Amino acid sequence: MMVRPLSLDLRTRVAAALNDGMTVRAAAERFGISAATAVRIGQLDRSGKGLMPAKIGGYVQPILRGAAADAVRQRLQIKPDWTVRALSAELKAAGIDVSHDTVWRFLRAEGKTFKKTPVASERDRPKVARFRMRWKTHQHRLDPDRLVFIDETWGKTNMTRTCGWCQRGEHVALGIRMYLLDF
Repeated sequence: MMVRPLSLDLRTRVAAALNDGMTVRAAAERFGISAATAVRIGQLDRSGKGLMPAKIGGYVQPILRGAAADAVRQRLQIKPDWTVRALSAELKAAGIDVSHDTVWRFLRAEGKTFKKTPVASERDRPKVARFRMRWKTHQHRLDPDRLVFIDETWGKTNMTRTCGWCQRGEHVALGIRMYLLDF
C-alpha cells in the first residue's frame, strides 16, 4: 500500500473543526484520521505555514557526476569489459568512495547494459569481412576426411573476457583477437 498525504480539503475541514473548539480526539474520530495527524494539522494551522502537504520522498543527487562520471565513461570507452566491482575499486583508489551498487545504478542511468555475447571488432574491418565471405563461399568444397585437427595449438581464447558494457541496442566490441599460428 502506497502512503499518500491527506487531501487539502480534508486538512482544511480538520483545521476548521479544531478552530471551532472541537477536541483533537473528536476531530480525529469524525474525519477518520489518527489523533496524532489531527494534532499535526492543528499545529500547522496555528503556525501559519499553510496546510499544504509536504513533499514525500525526494530527489537524491547522484554521487557519480562531473569528473567522476566522465572518468567512468572514458574507462568504459577504452575498455568495456570492466566489472562493476573493479570500477568501484578504481574510483575508491582515486578518492571517490562509492559502492558497486552506486556504479551499477550510474551505468543503468547512462543507458548501458552488460552484454554477454561479444562481437569481435575485427569482423568490421573490410579485409576480414572479405576473408569471411571467401571462406563461406568455398567452405562446402572442403573434404572433412582430408582435414587435420590439432588439439593444442597454444592459441588460448579462454583468457579473454566475454562480457562488457555498451549502450542499449548496440553490440559490445571487446577486441577479441584470434591468432593463427604459422607452422
